[in-house]
Amino acid sequence: MLLLLDRARRFAWPLLALVLLAFTAFFIGAAVNAKSDAGRSARLHREGIRVDATVSAVANRRTNPHSTDTSRSSFTSVVTLALQPPVRGHDHTALHFSRYSKLVVGQTVTVLVDPRDPGYAEQPGAGTSSSRWKVMTGLAVGTGVLALVVVGFIMRRWRRGRARRDGPALVV
Repeated sequence: MLLLLDRARRFAWPLLALVLLAFTAFFIGAAVNAKSDAGRSARLHREGIRVDATVSAVANRRTNPHSTDTSRSSFTSVVTLALQPPVRGHDHTALHFSRYSKLVVGQTVTVLVDPRDPGYAEQPGAGTSSSRWKVMTGLAVGTGVLALVVVGFIMRRWRRGRARRDGPALVV
């Protein structure tokens, strides 16, 4: 039993380093995605085509469907809008929300349609915040530094272990 605990302890630090590196990679990916979304949103608010559209469908989806507590549920929503007149040959576009949408079918909504991708739209004044990518970058740097510290600690322990085993030979 003691031997098993000693082996588990030997793998704990490398496992911690691996987990920290995985979190770092995740935060880097999230930061890149958030930066892209913020750039698209900023461009859309500069170059978007302002259109009054009619809600044709609302799809609210719970992100945690197995939860029985609806007060703690979080939602994502996709609202399909009919465009009159069509924008660049598209007669429908979609609004995406990270919350529950209270829009109803038949309601008129003013949106900014992406001229490069008329299937995507945002409401004026709404959109992706430019601070989210900064937070994700900070988290990526923090977990990356912590991973480097843990790897340095592992390397130091490894070198000390080798030095004890290979110790200097006595020459007489």
